[in-house]
Amino acid sequence: MDNPQNEKPPAATGGRANAVRALGQLAIMQGIATFRCPDGRKWRFRGQRARILSMLANSSGGVSQRYCLPWCIRLGATIHVMREAGLDIETSREGATREARYRLLTAGRLIRVNSDKGPEKPQ
Repeated sequence: MDNPQNEKPPAATGGRANAVRALGQLAIMQGIATFRCPDGRKWRFRGQRARILSMLANSSGGVSQRYCLPWCIRLGATIHVMREAGLDIETSREGATREARYRLLTAGRLIRVNSDKGPEKPQ
């Protein structure tokens, strides 16, 4: 007869390794990114949005949901927020599954990517 008290809940499997991996991703997510276009406009994002902005700015091929898992579940929502802030981001659909790929069209460059606790690093 099974004893439910001896069973581990599904979230507990993986133990310390999963906790360390989650903490490492949290540390990455606490950064700040600033993007500036030639006309002087600036956008500053922190956390997950900073990481996605950095990926968009550094990738000519664009970014898709597949490259942001597991730390970003809803890439489309983050892209929407960035568009509302004024960034020009193109969406294209690819493959049989019609996966969305996002490309940053706003001309400019990252001028600052840093952690909340560390020194600023010019890009």
